[in-house]
Amino acid sequence: IDVSDSLPGLKFNPGMEDWLVSSRNLEFYKTFDEVDEKWRTTIRPQMFPPKPEDRSKFHLNRCIRILPHQQNTGAFFVAVLSKLKPLHSKEKMDEVETETAPNPSESKKRDNEDNFQQSQRKKRKKGVYNEDPFVFFQENEAVWDDIKSFYSISDDFNSKCLLTRCRVGKKKNIYLTSEAIRDLVVTNQGSIKFINTGVKAFVRCDNKNMKCAFRIANDGLESVYPYIGNDRKVRIPKDDLITLLLNDDPQHSPPIVTLSESLQQQVQDLSPD
Repeated sequence: IDVSDSLPGLKFNPGMEDWLVSSRNLEFYKTFDEVDEKWRTTIRPQMFPPKPEDRSKFHLNRCIRILPHQQNTGAFFVAVLSKLKPLHSKEKMDEVETETAPNPSESKKRDNEDNFQQSQRKKRKKGVYNEDPFVFFQENEAVWDDIKSFYSISDDFNSKCLLTRCRVGKKKNIYLTSEAIRDLVVTNQGSIKFINTGVKAFVRCDNKNMKCAFRIANDGLESVYPYIGNDRKVRIPKDDLITLLLNDDPQHSPPIVTLSESLQQQVQDLSPD
């Protein structure tokens, strides 16, 4: 289905109708007949584009390919499908039952088949991996007071958008979402299986010399930075940054006295916390 008009402002490329298939050794093939015998267990005929005479019926050009460099996003492939007929035998059976009167012997056989399918589903369900829960912060979250105080985080920051993946024990990673995503997860967590959400904002980094057990994660720095107090920020001049980056010995960083006076003053004035 063509849904390009439903996404105003989104930059994307249309779906491809022709492509090459690559082996692990970066050998490219146009058709399955060209594939070397050693790759035929990993490269299958279904991986190749349809024949030119069949392409029009698949409408592959209606697919949406979202590329990271176009709008500073992740990479996504979107295809909207329209259901034209029942997908499963159970749905087909339901349709037949509404059109014809049931035969007692066939009905019994069908019940046995349904019971067998249900038992098979139960067996498979036992091996299903359950995702860790998404536990959002409450107003009285214990670890948040230490984080907020240490980084002088503004009251404008909504801590209820922070979440962890455990209900008990030490929180290892803390993730940040938007308010809309938070509401979506909280409302539907019982009916929708969420695999992952949010950006990593804080990471546990236990250090006896620190009052706060969490450092700011690089992934969430851009989102958290505007709310951090100025007393926890150091603005490094370009020359000092070059000096620090050129140092290739992590055990012996450049002495603070070798850096500019402005940077030395900022470090000296840094909160002792």
